Amino acid sequence: SEAMAQRLSGRPRDLKSAGVEAPLHVRAILSRCLARDPARRYATARDLLSDLDRGAATPPPRRWAVPLAGA
Repeated sequence: SEAMAQRLSGRPRDLKSAGVEAPLHVRAILSRCLARDPARRYATARDLLSDLDRGAATPPPRRWAVPLAGA
């Protein structure tokens, strides 16, 4: 199915390409909600609501690459 193909490809379809008009911050918030990596999603519903109330999306936390021991 299309949904399974999108899930496997790792990138959800953008709202605009689906014919849905939404402000840029809403698209950014939705993108963060749908991030494949759970660490890049909102940690709490409160964080999500805060961005919605402010009308701006905060960037997801950065993941720092830590070298493996002996590498």
